[in-house]
Amino acid sequence: MMSEIEIWLPVAALVAAFGVWAYKRYQVIMADGKVSLDEIIDAVTEGTDKVEEIQEAVEDAKDGE
Repeated sequence: MMSEIEIWLPVAALVAAFGVWAYKRYQVIMADGKVSLDEIIDAVTEGTDKVEEIQEAVEDAKDGE
């Protein structure tokens, strides 16, 4: 049986990757010094998809316990 670390490590990696993605996305949005509504909507849409991936990984990890 897998230890809890082995189960939750992929989830932690996804959360860390989301943090890196969010920071890079912020840099892209702020690169020109202006923030448009389209940029925000795109970032939120992409972020929602990534959060759903993390949610699925958490559910899979819970099922694997």
